[in-house]
Amino acid sequence: MWSLAYHEGFQTTAKGFLKRHRNPFTQAIANVQDLVEFLSLEASMTIQQATQPKCYHNEKQGLYAADQSPSRRGVAEIRLYFYPDEVTRTVHLIRIGDKDSQQKDIALCRPIVEQIRNSSRQA
Repeated sequence: MWSLAYHEGFQTTAKGFLKRHRNPFTQAIANVQDLVEFLSLEASMTIQQATQPKCYHNEKQGLYAADQSPSRRGVAEIRLYFYPDEVTRTVHLIRIGDKDSQQKDIALCRPIVEQIRNSSRQA
């Protein structure tokens, strides 16, 4: 069974996005929750197979982003960054950002992904 974990600071940032961008935020969260449920039901499914729908973006080095797809035009484009740890079967929610902060968000998430990987290997 897969589970969802929140990285330190995620929930504080998420509260701000929830206030400013409620609809795209809730859709992005729903997309990640759908992924967790799908991985739990399909034990043989790989992360690469499970993240095929267009709402998931492979940001390389194990980092993925979920967007708010499907959504209406004119809605803020947000990215919910996560790391699916196959060792612990946990999807770690790391950061949320918008299209303007995408490169900065990815750069901030990569060391966190590496930290999570190292700690799950030692467990």
